[in-house]
Amino acid sequence: MAAFEATEQAGPTVLQRMGGIPQHLLSVGGLSDRDTRRALIAARIQARHQARS
Repeated sequence: MAAFEATEQAGPTVLQRMGGIPQHLLSVGGLSDRDTRRALIAARIQARHQARS
């Protein structure tokens, strides 16, 4: 039980202090899956590249 008590947080987390989870991440599910993340990142890079061209 002592290990749990040591991990309790006294204040807000870093993510909370930074403003919470970004909204664009909330709209996409399955980001814990590596293939899903890679596909999402690749699509965003391609879209950004096409917009600049």
